[in-house]
Amino acid sequence: MDKVNLLIFDECHHATNDEPYKKIMDDFYRSVRSSRPRVLGLTASITGKKSIQINLKKLLNNSK
Repeated sequence: MDKVNLLIFDECHHATNDEPYKKIMDDFYRSVRSSRPRVLGLTASITGKKSIQINLKKLLNNSK
């Protein structure tokens, strides 16, 4: 990951719970403290059973 400048997640709404995108964020992105890549998350499906604000907040918290 130290050679990656930009990490692009299409369908980033899958970066929750036990989904593979969430595992990538947990295992790889957060473990590299120096020279971490920037992350661009793309989704057209931010809505669901909860409100857009709740879903967006959940996704943003996964990137910290």
